Amino acid sequence: MAAYSRLILPASEVFLPKKTSDVTSMTFACLGLPTHYQDASIEDLLNVMLSDKKVRAGVLRFVLLDGIENPVTLPITPDEVRACADSMGMKR
Repeated sequence: MAAYSRLILPASEVFLPKKTSDVTSMTFACLGLPTHYQDASIEDLLNVMLSDKKVRAGVLRFVLLDGIENPVTLPITPDEVRACADSMGMKR
């Protein structure tokens, strides 16, 4: 879980091995699912995310994979989401 200790990572880093990430993206695309976020600002996205049932006391709880078949829950603050979005060049 140490790899998930901060969400603020350069956009080039991934949580899964690149091959796994690529296969996942290709599978989603083949199914017609989005593989990238675009259009709305990060603030618009955060407003929707903060209404999710997994939010506790204003902190988002992401379920991520620490490898195949090993989900972990990671608390992420809105400021951490903004910093990550900034590192990827998303509009505020």
